[in-house]
Amino acid sequence: MGIIKWTFGIIIGIMFFYAVFIIVNSMIQEKKYKQSLFPCQYISGMCKVKVTIKNCSGGLPEDYCERKLNRR
Repeated sequence: MGIIKWTFGIIIGIMFFYAVFIIVNSMIQEKKYKQSLFPCQYISGMCKVKVTIKNCSGGLPEDYCERKLNRR
């Protein structure tokens, strides 16, 4: 009977620590996701790439460049 209790306790402990790991990992991923995005200037929504002279030259409109850079 003692082995069954120990086995059950170990399984419950592993499940608890796995759940804590999942929760902490999801919080870290959410924080990283929020840090990598910012509000777009020329289009609605969130962007990852900012429009600059280097990546948007040639007289194209900024809203077109921002949409193209952020794949929208």
